[in-house]
Amino acid sequence: MGLLKSILHLFFPPKEKKVSIVTFWTDLHLDRNFDDLLIETQDEGLTYEQIEYKHNHEQLQKIKDWNSRYGYTLNIYSNEHLISGKKHFHFDNKEKGIYAKIDFAGNVLEIKGKNIPSNIEKNLRYFLNQSYVRKMMEDVWSHKNPNL
Repeated sequence: MGLLKSILHLFFPPKEKKVSIVTFWTDLHLDRNFDDLLIETQDEGLTYEQIEYKHNHEQLQKIKDWNSRYGYTLNIYSNEHLISGKKHFHFDNKEKGIYAKIDFAGNVLEIKGKNIPSNIEKNLRYFLNQSYVRKMMEDVWSHKNPNL
């Protein structure tokens, strides 16, 4: 019902408010994700753990053959340590000789080799400013470093 409602609102928006295309796609995405969850739990009989494993495995298969066009990688390693009391990730570009450790707010904590070009650093800060990115990085850090 949610999908039909979203489509109808796109073409025939209610008079009191307009429906943006962002709202439409967000509603559609949420509806599809919940429907997929119901299919996996109700029809396929999977547990939440099995679903999580299945999704992680599918994502790994999708990115397995992927190569960065610009050569930058963001890595969070297990058995990591805090730098100045902050969680961090490694931002590297082997071809350009850039090896940096950056906190989740985009502050460079340590750098070896060359400095990060200012335009790349600006893009990285914008990327890290997205709440879903920061949440995902925090979750990965917590999973890989449960004792910190």
